Amino acid sequence: MVDKPETSASSKKNREFAMTVTANFTAEPAGDTLRFWMDRLGMQPAQLVFSGYNQVFQELMAPGSLLASSEPGVNFLLIRLEDWARDQKSGNPADIISTAVREFVAALESFAKRARRTTVLFLCPPSRTALANAELAATLSSLEAELRSAVGSFRGIHLIGANDLAELYPVEVIADPENDRQAHIPFTAAYWAAMGTMLARKARALLTPPHKVIVVDADNTLWGGVAGEIGAGQVAISGDYLELQNFLRSQKHSGVLLALASKNEEADVAEVFKRREMTLRREDFVAWKINWEPKSRNIASLAKELELGLDSFIFLDDNPVECADVQGNCPAVTTLLLPAPGTKSIKQFLQHVWVFDRPGATAVDEKRTELYREQGERNRFRTAATSFREFIDGLNLQVATDPPAPASYERAAQLTQRTNQFNTTGIRRQSAEIASLLESGERRMLLVRARDRFGDYGEVGLAVLLTEGKSLRVENILMSCRVLGKGVEHRVLAAIGREAQRLGADEIVFPFVRTERNQPAEQFLKSVGMKLLDGSFHMNAAEAAAVEFNPESAAQTETDEEASDTRQGQSARADYLRIATELDSVENILTAVATHLRRARPQLANELVLPR
Repeated sequence: MVDKPETSASSKKNREFAMTVTANFTAEPAGDTLRFWMDRLGMQPAQLVFSGYNQVFQELMAPGSLLASSEPGVNFLLIRLEDWARDQKSGNPADIISTAVREFVAALESFAKRARRTTVLFLCPPSRTALANAELAATLSSLEAELRSAVGSFRGIHLIGANDLAELYPVEVIADPENDRQAHIPFTAAYWAAMGTMLARKARALLTPPHKVIVVDADNTLWGGVAGEIGAGQVAISGDYLELQNFLRSQKHSGVLLALASKNEEADVAEVFKRREMTLRREDFVAWKINWEPKSRNIASLAKELELGLDSFIFLDDNPVECADVQGNCPAVTTLLLPAPGTKSIKQFLQHVWVFDRPGATAVDEKRTELYREQGERNRFRTAATSFREFIDGLNLQVATDPPAPASYERAAQLTQRTNQFNTTGIRRQSAEIASLLESGERRMLLVRARDRFGDYGEVGLAVLLTEGKSLRVENILMSCRVLGKGVEHRVLAAIGREAQRLGADEIVFPFVRTERNQPAEQFLKSVGMKLLDGSFHMNAAEAAAVEFNPESAAQTETDEEASDTRQGQSARADYLRIATELDSVENILTAVATHLRRARPQLANELVLPR
């Protein structure tokens, strides 16, 4: 059975996300903290739904369960292994738990193959009573290791252990034995706050498009001292400075671009990077802006140079004045003032900056800096070409459009999360949903790969297709900005036209939902002769299959597209600096949640008469 397509008017409503919590104990006390963070992170409107008490297996196996919902969002599975022997009147608890864990692994594996949403599995800490039993404690430890090993290969399952939580949000008293005995509420208020925070943090990383560029200062940020005053050989490269460099290098390996913005002489900065103590090297940065211009102006220049929106940038500096300049003139940039020396370690600060959290890296992420260097070579080649046609002909561009293989599901999902300019409907998907739609046959998809004389762009586009009688509905078509304006989009449209003809469709329908950033997609659809009717563009399948790229008519359009991506986004964003500095401990979180729960006295219809 084919799903009914979403209309433009209902698309936004239907894509509101939900958080579903399922546990083998009473988990509702985590709700207050989750709701607090949903509000603080701007993740409203959203639904927070709790499954029935101890319904883990039912939720995993029932086709129509809350966990199996096709609505976007994230599932939370909270498991305390010992609780599977809680109500057993006879038998060895270790044997009972072992059997339950293996049944759980089998149920989770089956569920993961058909799940539409990403699932976060949190393994709760054992109770003191369980740890006091040497045999049971050993069994629980062994089963957790077994569970971790198995889940690592399950699609769309992210595991968080009790030690992961303790590292970020330590709690002195975890267990609440009396509430556990009476109502199967195992934990103290502090631990519920820590757990809710960890889950919200993971949900944000999974559901929010990641930032793409970190711009960092040099003097007193990457190293101690001013290189131009004391000399490159005298700056301090140790302690917090080295900690920051190591962190930035790890961010680069996970797909973030690094750029340098420093008020300095370039020769002085270059000399520091030659020192062997430096973890970061010149080649780790995709671009440098070393001059005496305001840093806000340099960041805007970087955005134009990299063809990325300012809202995908993070700026790190030790100077409050520089941070104020960027906040005032580039409000879309996430600006982070590093803690003053002696107030808080860089490591402690960075581990509580949620904006750096990433769900995982793809093959494209690992070589992203190299991809942007190749883009620089293309730009220089274009400048040297005598005409735009000469530039296009000289690229030797090759484009392939094929159904995604399972190994590419994560990248396909990432394209829906990261692509803003050429994105016809703005629908974001997770890899589990991509897999489910493809493997169930509910959608067809074409993944776009491109390469030219300068290198392999990788997987740069995706088209999501749905047949409706004699029409082929393109639920979404999206393309990385790195390939726009070179004719890749024309070749993809022709491929969609051929696919429509193969499926016996006469017409192609492109639903379109206008956003702040997707003018390039609209411009392209109009440029090939499509007309917008009732929220969708329409085109004859044969005409689409015959579409070709004309470099002369496209040259100006490409320039406009590139410029549009540097506009400053004005959407509400979380205050990541405040979270890192004020909400980095369970005590502060508990206070903030309590304040959030307070409500003003409602306005009464009648005058209040005090008792006398």
